[in-house]
Amino acid sequence: MSGITVYVHQEEVFIMRFFTVMLQVAFLYVFSLAGSMISKFLHLPLPGSLVGMALLFVMLSAGIIREQYVSEGCRFLLRYLPLFFIPITVGVIKYPFLLSLSGLKIAAVIFVSTAIMISFSGLIVLIFRKESSQNG
Repeated sequence: MSGITVYVHQEEVFIMRFFTVMLQVAFLYVFSLAGSMISKFLHLPLPGSLVGMALLFVMLSAGIIREQYVSEGCRFLLRYLPLFFIPITVGVIKYPFLLSLSGLKIAAVIFVSTAIMISFSGLIVLIFRKESSQNG
């Protein structure tokens, strides 16, 4: 009898986690949509998803939104993020002539932008660590 109870409990936990993840992903999507609307309305030269991420960052930093409201959804999306790169890889393999036309320029842009982003991300982490060690 206890085996059935454990199974039912595990099923309930799975269903609750599933709905939590789906709600949080939908919540993140709302920020993406809001960023798109803001970007279009203000005629910003930035993608709406980037504006939405900045909006989410500001709200998380200000404490308006708690991390727990988006953490499970973010974990889910990050877990499956490599799947989003498959179409790009297939495109490069299928159309190599497009890459050969300006491949060196593209590689240079990718290398430089990656180096800038890694440096910028590291700098932000250092700033927040220093700030959190002073506060806490």
